[in-house]
Formats: sequence, C-alpha cells, structure tokens
Amino acid sequence: SGMALDLNMRFSPDGKKLAVISQGRNVWLLDTATLSVLAKAGPFVDSTRTLAWSADGRELAVGAGLSGDGAITVFTVK
Repeated sequence: SGMALDLNMRFSPDGKKLAVISQGRNVWLLDTATLSVLAKAGPFVDSTRTLAWSADGRELAVGAGLSGDGAITVFTVK
C-alpha cells in the first residue's frame, strides 16, 4: 500500500493539485503545497497512463476507467 515508482502525473490548471497514476492501476490526488493525499481512486480494471483536467480544474478524466474496455471515468474534484 502506497505509491509505486511507475508514475504518470498531471497538475491541475491552478497548480494546487497533482493527479498521479501509480502502477497504471490507481490514481492519487495530492495537494501540491503539502504533498498530502486528498483522494485515491482504483484499482482500475485496465492499466492506464491517461489523465486530463478540465479547464476549470473541477473534473479529472482517467483513461481506461473503472469499467475497462477503453472507458473513461470522469471524477468531480472538490
């Protein structure tokens, strides 16, 4: 349990949050000022390396998603 070294990362548009994919199966949301974990999602059905923030930083899209088959899962970020 904990983040692995195989990472893919994307900063939120305001730079206050960092989304990190670890081992292609889990997404961690970190506060960039403190590096504290705000949320974790996964494990996902399929491995993914795709992250995309909405322009306002309120949504985070994760490729592969929770249901597999190339799905995309969109999370609301508070």
